[in-house]
Amino acid sequence: IFIERFRRERRALGALRHPHVVDVYDADIEGDRAWLVMELLDGETLASRLTRGRLAPDEALEVCAQTASALASMHEAGMIHRDVKPANLFLCRSETAAPVRVKVLDFGFVRLRDETTLTASGQVVGTPEYMAPEQIQGLRCTAASDLYALGVVLFEMLTGGLPFRGSLTELFMLHAQASAPRPSVVAPAVPAACDALVAKLLAKDPSLRPRDARRVRPEIDALRDALASK
Repeated sequence: IFIERFRRERRALGALRHPHVVDVYDADIEGDRAWLVMELLDGETLASRLTRGRLAPDEALEVCAQTASALASMHEAGMIHRDVKPANLFLCRSETAAPVRVKVLDFGFVRLRDETTLTASGQVVGTPEYMAPEQIQGLRCTAASDLYALGVVLFEMLTGGLPFRGSLTELFMLHAQASAPRPSVVAPAVPAACDALVAKLLAKDPSLRPRDARRVRPEIDALRDALASK
């Protein structure tokens, strides 16, 4: 399975070039060993950054916007990431006052257009804390599944915590059935205007989420502009 995941990741990254997706220069398999030559990144993962607390709303929306831009390119190329989470979002260090630059990492779980899945029907792949209800149920993931995960990441950036916690069984049940709390209730300093975007991304029914990342990017930008004007 590891070698097949590696081949999947190599194929996905070889077909995708985007400023917010990690660059891979070379890759190969030699016997039972696989290797990738990737760009050298200076900074830290979003997961590491979150250990020091939540992000300011403008920072969180900037990370969300850049991640959505990368996902939009993937979705248009027929790819579903299936493991969007802070550990797979790298924040590149900047020596200027420019906004942080995000790089999406780890394409080992990516589903490619018209490709046979590596998992049996009904088998779950991904990280439980960030998985969409349909993903938890072993159903076919779509671009909207990535957007659910992005909604969880946005919630975590805004509040410093996850919308749902518990055992594996509890997480599956909560993601499938429970409504996420509003970020502004969990962290009163979060502008209430952020609640609607998070709620849309975390809709249980994938048809109620934006269909793909290209459609959600304008909403992120509009919210960011509205907060900046206040």
